[in-house]
This record gives sequence, C-alpha cells and structure tokens, in this order.
Amino acid sequence: MALLDKLTSLAPWLDSFVPHAARSEQDTYRLRFVVAVLLAIFIYCLALSLASELMPIRPEGRKLLTDFCLITAGGIGLGLIILRLSGSQTTCLHIVILTLLIAIVNISVQLGGIYSPASPVALIVPALATIILGARAGLFWASLLILVLTAFYQADVSGIRFDNVMAMQNRPFGTFMGLASAVVTTTLIILFYEFTTQKLNRRLQEAHDDYLFQANHDSLTGLANRRHFIDIIDSHIRRTQTSTERFAVLFFDLNRFKEANDLHDHQFGDEVLIQTAKRLRGAARNSDTVARWGGDEFAMLLPGIGAASDIENRVKEIQETLRQPMAIRNTQYCTAASIGYAIYPVHGKTQEALIHHADHEMYGIKRQRSA
Repeated sequence: MALLDKLTSLAPWLDSFVPHAARSEQDTYRLRFVVAVLLAIFIYCLALSLASELMPIRPEGRKLLTDFCLITAGGIGLGLIILRLSGSQTTCLHIVILTLLIAIVNISVQLGGIYSPASPVALIVPALATIILGARAGLFWASLLILVLTAFYQADVSGIRFDNVMAMQNRPFGTFMGLASAVVTTTLIILFYEFTTQKLNRRLQEAHDDYLFQANHDSLTGLANRRHFIDIIDSHIRRTQTSTERFAVLFFDLNRFKEANDLHDHQFGDEVLIQTAKRLRGAARNSDTVARWGGDEFAMLLPGIGAASDIENRVKEIQETLRQPMAIRNTQYCTAASIGYAIYPVHGKTQEALIHHADHEMYGIKRQRSA
C-alpha cells in the first residue's frame, strides 16, 4: 500500500499529460495508467540507449540498440502528444504498439531474423494491447505479431538468411538483454495495472458505501431514514420469530418545534433537529437504532427490552436528556418530546402494527399535553 500511495502522489504530474475534458473517475484512472506505463517504457528505452555505451558490443550493435530505443521512445512521445491533444487512448496505444512492432522488425532483420535475440521483446506487443485496450485489441496485435514471426520462419525455411551484425561472442548477451527487456517491460505493465486497479476498486468501494449510506440515512442528521428503520424492524421480527426475545419501538414528536421555525428561521430549526439527533444517539445503547422518521419526528428501536416498566424508565431518561437547554446562536432553546412506544409481540407482530401503535400512543400523549 505504501508503494501504491507513492504512485498515487504522482497523479497531479501524470494529469499534465491527460486531456482536461470532463471524464468519469474511472476514465481518469485508466488514462493515468496509460500515461504511467508509457512514461515508464519511455524512460527505460532512454536509459537502455545510454547504457549501451557501456555494454560490451560492437559499434554496429550499439547503433542498432540505440535505433531500437529511439524508435520506440519516439512512438511513445508521439502517442502521448496525440493523447494530450485528442484524449483518445485507443489511437495513442495503437500508434505506440505499431511503432514498437516496427522497431522489433527492424532490429530482427539485422540480427538474424527468426534467430534474433530481440524476439522475446515482441511479447510486449500483445501484453500491452490486452491489458490496456482489451481482449479484442490483444487478439488483433497477437495475430499480426504471429504473421510477422511466420514470415521470418518461412524465410528461414526457404533458405533466406538475414545478416547478423552482432558478433558471435556477444549473442548470449544479446539474448539476455532481449529476455530481460521483455520481462522488465511486461512486469511494469502488470504492476501499474495492479496498482491502478487497487486504487480504482478502493474508490469505487468508497463511492458504493457512500451511496448506501446516503440511501439509508437522513441527509440532515445522519440518522437512519424511514425506509431503513422499517427494514431494521422487519429484520428484528424475522430474527425473533424463533425465540422469545422482545423489542420495543419508540416514536418521538418534538414539542414546540414550530416555534423554533416561526420565531427564528428554518436554519435554526435544522440546528434543533441536529442537536436532538446527537442527544438521541448519546442516549442510545450500541444495539439501539435511532432514526429520523420525518419532519420533527424521530424513532428508536430497543432490542432486548420487553417490560413496560423498563421501557418507561428509558423514556423518562430520554425525555430528561431532551429537556436540557440547547445553545443555538447564543440563544438557550428548550424543547421536549412526546414519546409513544410499542412492544413486540404484545402490541403487534408486524412493523405496520408496531408503528401504528407507537404513533397512536405518541399523538395521544401530545393531545393530553396540549389540552
């Protein structure tokens, strides 16, 4: 993860090569992946070209290796420019792969055709096409590569021999360099793909979790919303059908809430709701569920409580908590709540029956208070 975070920190720099057109987050990550891979290969080619000066090869071989690196690097540079201007990663990658294939054919012709030590580098072609452009592109370039290799093979079978500018004693070294280049480049592609996939999957999971939270919770208070609260009640009913466990459903209606909006404004009223939600969360146990039913109405599910006396004690504790003054805009605002409750299965065996009973009892208490 540490390496992934380091690569992620390069995103602003990589974005300088990415077009500024509006894109989805997934497209952005894919473009960063393409740019990162191409730049890595570009740097590797330049480093290999410079290192050729230190390699134990003749000037002809050194020039051939330099030409190969420069052709490949030039194709990558052209591809990045096209990506920057048009935003088409497909065009960019096809140009890069075509240039790479041309460079491989060029060096193979001068290093013995089918016996060329550069042949393993050709593995980069289908690998790059498949991982970045997909299976169809991979099959296309793999088929084209096979045709090229078949042409070299048929030439060898027909007696056509290609001159090899590499000295006999340097051919094992050339084979090693070809294999090493293929392994290094293919590994880079796979690693960048893995890092990008991990990062994208993590962001998609976060977005999915956020979507589920928003779908199941009230946007103002962060409490469970009505639909989610009903689902939780149904879940508890299913779980308790095979046991003797009971649970209670509480319904709250804030007293004098209309005054908060009338005497102040709706933002003041929203702050009353937010602070009420915090107090209810603070009064709840870890196993309890607190929800905003709608408007100034709240609800709470209390698992494992089935005695009316226990519930009434909890109601008194909650009412005392809600009666404490709220500090809002340098104003001490006091409120309270009318609370009704229902016990499963005493007052109902369905969520509709439990909610109806708790709601009916709550409004009965509210009418007595206003009478």
